[in-house]
Amino acid sequence: MIGTILFGLAVLHTFSTKYFERLAHTHTRHAGLWHLLGQVEVVFGFWAMVLMLFMFAIMVIATLPPTLAFRLPDNPVSHHLPESAHENLRH
Repeated sequence: MIGTILFGLAVLHTFSTKYFERLAHTHTRHAGLWHLLGQVEVVFGFWAMVLMLFMFAIMVIATLPPTLAFRLPDNPVSHHLPESAHENLRH
């Protein structure tokens, strides 16, 4: 769902680059930013970065509970680890 929203915003931004270019010419205070947001290549790169960061965050959130469960000393799997691993778990 969030990916669809991000995609929709990216498409909307892509088709509104002319508006950002117009803003760059009318509002000189932030003309550089508006000009940057009006470049199609920059728009593509920006939204690709947003999507990659979102996917990374989802992967971290999805793998956090199993990772934390494995690190707990009372985990049955931890009994099969070598003694050196138990030392690392205590720190």
